[in-house]
Amino acid sequence: MIIRPYVIEVLGTPEAGKTTVIKDLILSLSKKEYIVQYVRESAEITPKQLSNGSVEAQIWMKLHTAQEIFLATKSNVDIVLVDRGIIDTLFWDYLYFKKGELSHTQLDANIKFFQELNFLPNLAIILTTTAEEAIARRGGEGRIVTRKFIEDYNSSLLDFCKNISVSNVIYDTTNKEPKDVLLYIEHLIEQRCCI
Repeated sequence: MIIRPYVIEVLGTPEAGKTTVIKDLILSLSKKEYIVQYVRESAEITPKQLSNGSVEAQIWMKLHTAQEIFLATKSNVDIVLVDRGIIDTLFWDYLYFKKGELSHTQLDANIKFFQELNFLPNLAIILTTTAEEAIARRGGEGRIVTRKFIEDYNSSLLDFCKNISVSNVIYDTTNKEPKDVLLYIEHLIEQRCCI
């Protein structure tokens, strides 16, 4: 069965190569004459009135991303590539739940809302890397990218993704060149899209 457009969300560990591979995929798939639309990471354009890292900012990001995905699926495109989309924001809800800032009822309601409205992607590509690799790629530990944060992030992300009803592929980019990541994901997309 051909699904068109085929919506793919790329999410995962900080510094795993998400944005790099998306940019490379857009060029590569376009050269193969696929019509590709890109949905930008909403965390990069969150309004100033909302505090970064707040539950309110997460609500805005989910709704903005859903709007962009909805519009993209109404366009004449083959593939929609989403940089840290709905699943990513739902994962952050899960992290807020684990910290006690969101109730289990709220978390479940958010997940069900996006499932019921079909805003989840056809495929989630989850890129991971080790804490050591993430820190090396960043050029050292930072305010957010610390060894403990990455280790907790990776285990929580894999835990969360087991329970979300979306086809997903986990790919470890540790010690991989961007071109190798691109080739793997491009092949995967062409297999799955059936376009």
